[in-house]
Amino acid sequence: MKIKPNMLRGKLLSLMNQMYPTPINEMDIVGILYQYHSVDDIKRELQYLADKEYCTRTELPHPYKVGEKIVTCKLTARGLDLLNGDIPTDPGIVVPVEE
Repeated sequence: MKIKPNMLRGKLLSLMNQMYPTPINEMDIVGILYQYHSVDDIKRELQYLADKEYCTRTELPHPYKVGEKIVTCKLTARGLDLLNGDIPTDPGIVVPVEE
């Protein structure tokens, strides 16, 4: 069963929040969620979050593999405010309810 993109976006923000303020490697995010979501879906929604400025995506050259890049993602202050309910909700993101 495929979940809606807005739910995946909320899961991604929550995952980055657990690591905040440390950036997390995009492939680590994929490794955590690949059993539930396709790699393309995860990467697309990370880009969506970056476009909306809820996270940053930084591409750096790989230290050992010529021509390859390492992509890291980090929750922004705006993303943290969304998770904490300090800014208005975004209809494109379902923020998970913490129990």
